[in-house]
Amino acid sequence: MSKRQYSSTASESNASLSEVPVFDTPNSNKPNKQNKKSSKKTKTDQGNQNQKTMTDFVQSGATKTVTEHTETLIGKRLDEISSKLTNVLTKNDTFLIKTIIMETLEEIKEKFLGSVLKKLEILESSVFETKNEIDSLHKIIKEQKSEIDCLKKLQYDTECSQTSGQNDLEQYGRRNSIRITGLSNDSDQQSSMAVADETVLMLNDKLGMQLETKDIDIAHRLGKYVENKCRPVIVKLVRRQTKIEIMKRANRLKNTGIFINEDLTKMNAEVLASLRLKEPELVEKAWSRDGKLFVRYRGQDRNELVTFDKYKLWLAKAWPNKKHATNNTTYARKVSNGSSSRSTNRTQSIK
Repeated sequence: MSKRQYSSTASESNASLSEVPVFDTPNSNKPNKQNKKSSKKTKTDQGNQNQKTMTDFVQSGATKTVTEHTETLIGKRLDEISSKLTNVLTKNDTFLIKTIIMETLEEIKEKFLGSVLKKLEILESSVFETKNEIDSLHKIIKEQKSEIDCLKKLQYDTECSQTSGQNDLEQYGRRNSIRITGLSNDSDQQSSMAVADETVLMLNDKLGMQLETKDIDIAHRLGKYVENKCRPVIVKLVRRQTKIEIMKRANRLKNTGIFINEDLTKMNAEVLASLRLKEPELVEKAWSRDGKLFVRYRGQDRNELVTFDKYKLWLAKAWPNKKHATNNTTYARKVSNGSSSRSTNRTQSIK
């Protein structure tokens, strides 16, 4: 390749030399000064051109030499690198390879374990926070449950207080009233005055009272008239003291078929009937006085006031069969027979 370049350069130089006129053929016929000047100038230009061509030739040769030297050095360097790489790849140095592999595995292991530990720490933190939240929620639920229980108890106490207050208020309105069962001479469309007269006659005759019709505010029979039956009578007295005196002498009507009881509210009457009929083996005696219920249990010598919180207990008890009812109190028996179907609703209202 270099020889070809040198040959082309030599041919080019020969061509440039051939282009230079060696001999000038002056016009002998017309010699003049101008021709002499032009010939001198032409010779000068040809000398400069020959000098430039030789310089370029020398410079191009030097450049070619430097390039070839550089290429030789690069080739040697690449051969050395290739030889070293071949020696490294083909060297049977198992210890070095194992060391590199172990170091790589340890590095990967450390990175992996570090990542896993970090994730575990995050999970533990999340679990701890979740546990704290759950404990907090459990605590809140427990507090709310306690508040609900308190509110339920408060509601129950309030309802019982309201029901008890309504019952007491209604009973207070009946403080001057009595109920008489077994009063004879019943008739259809019997007037209040006639009932009052019959009541005064019976009380004066059976109890030794000295009453007049004016001592009775109002008296009337309850329910529809049925032939050959005597409807109960409700009597409202003018003075409370008269009622108290009648109730003191009511035991004189024993074995007469006539019974006198206080005019109780529906709830008090049901509870009194329950005390008398539902557990006769437990209760020895039950009665009312001034609208309050009293009981004496068998085996006890003292009387016990039946408080309103025990109403629910007695109303919830089952009624005995009629053939097992041994109590002779007609009023209580009538109340139990007429109210047994409604005792469940009454119990729910107390709840």
